[in-house]
Amino acid sequence: MFYRINGEVFRRLLALDHGAWVISYDEPGPPRYIENSLLESCEKADMPEDYRIALEQAKYLTRAGIKRLALIEPLLEDSSCITDKKFRLDMAKRIAKENGTTKKRVLRIFYRYLARNVLLEKGNKDKQQGKDERNFAWAIRKFYFSAKRMSLRDTYDHMLASRYMSPEGKLMDTAPSWYSFEHYYYRHGYNRSIKCSVSRGGLSNYQRNERPLYGATMQWKDRIGAF
Repeated sequence: MFYRINGEVFRRLLALDHGAWVISYDEPGPPRYIENSLLESCEKADMPEDYRIALEQAKYLTRAGIKRLALIEPLLEDSSCITDKKFRLDMAKRIAKENGTTKKRVLRIFYRYLARNVLLEKGNKDKQQGKDERNFAWAIRKFYFSAKRMSLRDTYDHMLASRYMSPEGKLMDTAPSWYSFEHYYYRHGYNRSIKCSVSRGGLSNYQRNERPLYGATMQWKDRIGAF
């Protein structure tokens, strides 16, 4: 099952009595626990087409895919790797040591498989750019289009903290520049958006001070002194 939360798609991994563990489909990372009270208010999303294709292709694994699946198999076999962060990190560290790789790589493969059911993804510039632009749109809707009236620069910083930090708390190498974020904002006309004015200043302020006025005086002024 998939959900859309604040514009981001999540896949449900584990359902419990009072909530569920989910993982971001858009940006695979550590699973999160969400209580039923919040989950019930979230929009249910259709299964992404990429995920459907991945399910169909799962039986045709390449040699590299089989090798990666074997690498994360201990993590997949124990549900505690979803619910217990310390247990997950310890196991990933042990697997990395036994296989001569890094904990970061093991977790990256694990999260991506949980979220998208894929073991290999072709990393290319166009795909990364598409991810960045989805994150830009998400951050603008969540942080900038807010009554808190956050600055565009603060919006960018909050986006980096939410979407471009590694499990160790370090900024990822793939983090987009401030210039690319600012360029996206103006290129897509968010600065001219009515939604921007309403969400940041309120509907009442928009209707009084910012909404466009149409027509001309001569259409209603039929005598001297009318106002």
